[in-house]
Amino acid sequence: MRSATTLGIVGAGGIGQTLYESIRSFHYGDTAAQVIIVIATVMAIDLLSARPRKAPVQRPSLPDLLSLASRVRTLHRFLRDAHAVTSPKSSEFGAAHEVYVPWWKSVS
Repeated sequence: MRSATTLGIVGAGGIGQTLYESIRSFHYGDTAAQVIIVIATVMAIDLLSARPRKAPVQRPSLPDLLSLASRVRTLHRFLRDAHAVTSPKSSEFGAAHEVYVPWWKSVS
């Protein structure tokens, strides 16, 4: 709501645009009402969203982290071995294949 008001004042439309127009046309009664509505709305949104933001975040336990690390290692080994497999010397098209060598190992 705060951002929408600010963006509207600088030209994006919405509640900020109506606020800006009432300020420019010297309708201070309308301006005061709009400011009060914006402040009340922002306060209500902040109060309603405070409880979910303060809720404790459940952190993973050590066994969960170790299990995840084990799965990552297994995936890494699988990907490493999949790239290291030598393709057949000729395919059905007769083209020769070379063994994949990562760029960091091929640098002399």
